Amino acid sequence: MTYREIQLFIVQKILDEQASKAEVFLELKDQGEEISYRQIERLLESEGIVFHEKSSRWIRCKPYYSVESIIEDTESLAAERDMKLEEYLEKVLQHRR
Repeated sequence: MTYREIQLFIVQKILDEQASKAEVFLELKDQGEEISYRQIERLLESEGIVFHEKSSRWIRCKPYYSVESIIEDTESLAAERDMKLEEYLEKVLQHRR
């Protein structure tokens, strides 16, 4: 398998079939693929896939955004509307009420 095929295989097994990391690791080993347990963990992390304890399921999380990047994005949206950041936020908050 190519690296991309291995990635797709891991994501499909984890998300669709709710397989454990160990099951995926052993299945890949049985198929003759050279991959470490840590590589599987890193791939899941990079794909935003985590085990949700309360629901006992693998889920894909929304990407993490820093406060700075959120502010920068919001400033860009305000500038597109020829508004100051504070004006734009006030308008958004009024709309949500």
